[in-house]
Amino acid sequence: MNRALSIAASGIRTAVTGHEILGSLLLNKQGEHRVFLEAARGLDSMPYVRMVHIQGGFTNRSPRDEFDIFWRVAAVAEDSATAMAYANYIDEALREQTLTYPDNFSDFATCRSTGEYSDKLLLQGAEFWEIGGFYRTRGNSL
Repeated sequence: MNRALSIAASGIRTAVTGHEILGSLLLNKQGEHRVFLEAARGLDSMPYVRMVHIQGGFTNRSPRDEFDIFWRVAAVAEDSATAMAYANYIDEALREQTLTYPDNFSDFATCRSTGEYSDKLLLQGAEFWEIGGFYRTRGNSL
């Protein structure tokens, strides 16, 4: 993963896992949060949050490092009701929020919701729901 994606993904992960309700729901038995950049391996990871890079990266419009990245952030669960509940928490954690980034990066605009997403998936022979939204993250180096 390139540097811009890593920085922005960290901001999203921090916001999602820092949400008062969602953060505790996503903890597994080992005390790790179930937030992934790809589909989780194994059914014991359900439900989880999946972040998918849609487009963007460093913009090369400024002398400072600056990124503008669109993401699909969604909950994956065995039923639509659970996926929808988690998706609502994801939206609370991200929509119009100032994200915290590592490596001396800062938001120059709040995280924007740009649409919604839902899909029924077939994983390991079983059906699952993925429900969430599209989000735009923008930040720059200080």
